[in-house]
Amino acid sequence: MKVEIDKHLISFVIIGICLLQGAQAIIMPIAWAFSKTRLKIIHEILDGAHSQIKVAVSSESEFVNEGDDFVAYCNITGLRPYDILRIKVQWLHNGKRISDYCKLLDYDLYSKYSCRLLSPKPGDLIVEQTILNVQLEDAGFLECEVVEAMREYSQIIGKDIEAKQSVPIRIRGRTEDIQRR
Repeated sequence: MKVEIDKHLISFVIIGICLLQGAQAIIMPIAWAFSKTRLKIIHEILDGAHSQIKVAVSSESEFVNEGDDFVAYCNITGLRPYDILRIKVQWLHNGKRISDYCKLLDYDLYSKYSCRLLSPKPGDLIVEQTILNVQLEDAGFLECEVVEAMREYSQIIGKDIEAKQSVPIRIRGRTEDIQRR
């Protein structure tokens, strides 16, 4: 059985979506007419394959004293208005995921971490992650991962890692001793 798709309808839908810069309001009603692959192609057309998101991770200090707080920043620039709905910012501490968009993933983590979202200007987002009362076992890396979620209706059907950067956590006077052993 051969299924024919009206090329004029598809052109009209793609043009309409492009004009609305990917508004979910248009994609939702017509999504039933397209497979997941076709929706992915439409998303890529809208985005010019990928957005121009840039990510830089930094910390207040390269070294921290045991017992002090360690603060790191994930600076995300080049966001378009609707990107905020599609990206997900995750923090990992020594490879263990601790938060999604500042929502800590376990109740016990609230005594060890804090997180804030900052928006200095349109198109920019800063996610501040703090490790409270740093101890020797906290030495290692704090990593910011920016993931773009591909959605069909409200379901995530795929993810692309846009950027993944880390910053070292070094405890003054102690981390070097451990590395030498």
